[in-house]
Amino acid sequence: MSIEHIITIVIATIGWTLAVIQFFVNRRWQKRDYIKQQRYEAYKGFMNKLDSIGASMRLEPSKNVFSLVSEFLASILQNIGNEYVDPEASVATFSHKLLEQTKLSCEPLQEINGEINNIKLIASKELLVKLEELQKLNKDLYNEMMLSLNAIGKEKIPNFESLQTVGQQERWNRFQPLQDEIRHMMRKEIGIE
Repeated sequence: MSIEHIITIVIATIGWTLAVIQFFVNRRWQKRDYIKQQRYEAYKGFMNKLDSIGASMRLEPSKNVFSLVSEFLASILQNIGNEYVDPEASVATFSHKLLEQTKLSCEPLQEINGEINNIKLIASKELLVKLEELQKLNKDLYNEMMLSLNAIGKEKIPNFESLQTVGQQERWNRFQPLQDEIRHMMRKEIGIE
């Protein structure tokens, strides 16, 4: 075997080795990019869903409450001077309708838990801890609201003062910083920060 053949074999071996190394490195980068893209899409959908749920929790109940109040005031005004209509019955009916509307406005809290469960599938271990904390806070708030609303619902004319304590604890103050931490971690995972 001549020196030319040996040089050719060495160059070919080095070339093939570099090609194989480049293939595996490129594959690893593509896999990372694919995972980042999947996380980006999932996190973007999660944040958009949270925003829409938050907006619906703020807007939808107010529309329905205004219609309930209008309906209640109209019935009171129509029945002024009517001795056969019990004003307490009108107040009780209004209170129970308002209570049902308040219960309906809590349903998006359950939707948030479903969205958190979806994100848990692709989240890193660090983000998973924060998501579980958010889910726990969310469930605590929902359970407390439902307990308060069920207690109110048992009264003939509900006393809504028990709702004043809901969410005014340290838990309520933890929601926004926790969401900011989650957002920061999501941005870090997709390579923006």
